[in-house]
Amino acid sequence: MVRAVEVKVPFDDGTAVALVGTVLPWLSDNQLNDVRGAAAFVNSLQKQSEDWQRLNVEFSGRMCVAGDFNQDLLEDGHYYGSRDGREMLRAVLANLELDCVNGGVDDPLQGVKRLAVIDHVCIGNGLTVLQTPRSQVWPEPVELSRHVSDHYGVSTTIVRRRPS
Repeated sequence: MVRAVEVKVPFDDGTAVALVGTVLPWLSDNQLNDVRGAAAFVNSLQKQSEDWQRLNVEFSGRMCVAGDFNQDLLEDGHYYGSRDGREMLRAVLANLELDCVNGGVDDPLQGVKRLAVIDHVCIGNGLTVLQTPRSQVWPEPVELSRHVSDHYGVSTTIVRRRPS
């Protein structure tokens, strides 16, 4: 994987959770010299999703993919990324049964004019969110200084899903 790291965190009972941290290409990213914009995003997402699939199977859904996706998942409107990137990301998440805990209707910046989360936390069906709302951001939703960062911090609390 490019711009990604994976970590295995063991539990006392011998099971483990796979954590993947990633940065997917942004629209002006030039790492892939011959591919830019939405095409670079889709290309990288497709390659990384193959590893996510492997981990999801290996860890029985106990996996979390989090990081700078450089793509909003708004239901209505647009903040950052591309339509093709959004559609591909939604398709990958649905195919792998990964739940984006801060995308779409769960975006903690939803409804704040000209803002949306582009750093996402996605979990497999072996994990669950322990809080309501499902995620939060910091600082409070205001216009961020581009001299500091163009990203809000995102947090959530996840735990293993207990068998029913």
